[in-house]
Amino acid sequence: MSFTDNDKLKAMAIVSVFETSKPFGDFSAVAVLNDGAGVSYGLSQFTNRSGALAEVMERYLATGGSVERQTIELGLAAAKIETTKSINELAVNGRFIDALKAAAATSEMQAAQIEVAFARYLEPAVDECLRLNFAEPLSLAVIYDSMTHGSWEKIRDRVLKGSHPLASSDAGAASAVLSREQNFIINYVTVRDAWLSSIPRLAATRYRTRFFLNQIKLGNWQMKLPVRVQGGSITDVMIDKLAKSISGQNVRKTNSAVEPSHTDDLADPSENSSDNLNVPQTGAQPPNVEVEENCLDRVEAGVNAAAATYDQVERIATTITTRNDAAKSLWTTVIGSLTQTFWALFGLFAGVPREIWLVVALIAAALMLMYLYRQIALGKIREERK
Repeated sequence: MSFTDNDKLKAMAIVSVFETSKPFGDFSAVAVLNDGAGVSYGLSQFTNRSGALAEVMERYLATGGSVERQTIELGLAAAKIETTKSINELAVNGRFIDALKAAAATSEMQAAQIEVAFARYLEPAVDECLRLNFAEPLSLAVIYDSMTHGSWEKIRDRVLKGSHPLASSDAGAASAVLSREQNFIINYVTVRDAWLSSIPRLAATRYRTRFFLNQIKLGNWQMKLPVRVQGGSITDVMIDKLAKSISGQNVRKTNSAVEPSHTDDLADPSENSSDNLNVPQTGAQPPNVEVEENCLDRVEAGVNAAAATYDQVERIATTITTRNDAAKSLWTTVIGSLTQTFWALFGLFAGVPREIWLVVALIAAALMLMYLYRQIALGKIREERK
């Protein structure tokens, strides 16, 4: 089982629209980053510091790219010198930057960029699909999007360890009989959508899960084109054109540059059973693969843990603020009422003239109402910012 180049390009195009509003970004985009990464180039912002830029240039030259070949060869030699001085010198080399822009119009450079994007960014999602024995192009797009957006492992494990019978009915899948893979993806996207909506700073990104839920309702597991993504269209013509430019090239099919993390999470056979997925046994179980966690995995796990802690703190702070506003409003009402009662009793026993007593009581009531209005207005502002 493997995915075709067209399947990969569809997934890449969908996620690219989510990230940049364009199906494949801009092949000729060049920027100089001020964070020490140097030149950033192409559809996936390949940088000098990461080595991705050098890899793109190497592939371009290896496949016979001729436009500005000499300048790019010199640039490649400089890019392989991984020093701050070399990175800074290349970043201000106007001739080199112009050469990258010119080469971007060629099929060789576009193919080189796509191949490096496959190997560096998309292949981890392909590997995860292979590990889970998933074959649907929609599954690849869902997993690639989650790895790009973040928290794939977190939601995956939540779905695998739980049971979500709501998926089949709520997602409205076209087929009455769903495979294990399809049921998992429906469950996963449904749970992820609910998770995104529960976090104020992530709720605005639900267009990603909304898109996938809509494709599931249409039964578009093969990701047949055209599809509408964020107001734009991804078409067969667009995908076929790029697929032709990379056909015949040595595109890596397996063994990603970045190994998927937490691949031993499914080692317990009881957790691998289809019962935990609440689906019939229509497909093979995920293989028990053990991969040593590397440095990048530990960094990613740390970032995910920090983000989860931040989200939890944010939810607690929001709850405290909301309850604090309610408490302030309540105590304002109580204290205002007690103050007016005290003033009424004082005026009665002290013999204060009725006119003076009435004016003071009205002023106290007005102040209390103004403060209550202020608290209500602040509460509405906070709600609008969520």
